[in-house]
Amino acid sequence: MRRTRALCCLAGASSMLLAGVAVTGCTAAPGGPALWGSEGRDADTLCSSVALGDRMLVADVLEAPDDTVVEVLAVEPVNPRNLRIAEIAIAPLEDGSGSIGNSSLPPTDALTETIWNARVPVSGYQLAAGDRADVLVVAERTTGDEGSIETIRIRYRAGGITWEKSASTFYQFRETCLG
Repeated sequence: MRRTRALCCLAGASSMLLAGVAVTGCTAAPGGPALWGSEGRDADTLCSSVALGDRMLVADVLEAPDDTVVEVLAVEPVNPRNLRIAEIAIAPLEDGSGSIGNSSLPPTDALTETIWNARVPVSGYQLAAGDRADVLVVAERTTGDEGSIETIRIRYRAGGITWEKSASTFYQFRETCLG
């Protein structure tokens, strides 16, 4: 069963909305090390209230297993609709620090600003064994219709094998979210 949760935060004309997401994994190849920080959770629908033309950031934590180095090859928003993908990046998380969570941009707190300013390109990013990083996807709502991303998929290499895992979250971007 799919749960729905709404982040009913209105974004201003020039702001971005940051939405933390819950994900679970499925692999292109059988098995594979756990990667998404929230792996194993039930499927979710995440709704973000965002005005037409505004941009939002969908973020979640990657966690490398304690005994495996992970090389991130690609992050792909799957089937974005009525959205323009503006940026995809990764930001390393300091040992023991939280992730960005829900916040508007420009950052209004020191933690969010630190993580946002530490973002780097996705391809080839090395996540050391036991380390964590935020995956960041910035999208702009481009029409009056609801925008959506089916899921976010990551392709990575661990232990010499290439794997894919996808979020189980369906992302909605609308003028107003209910509930």
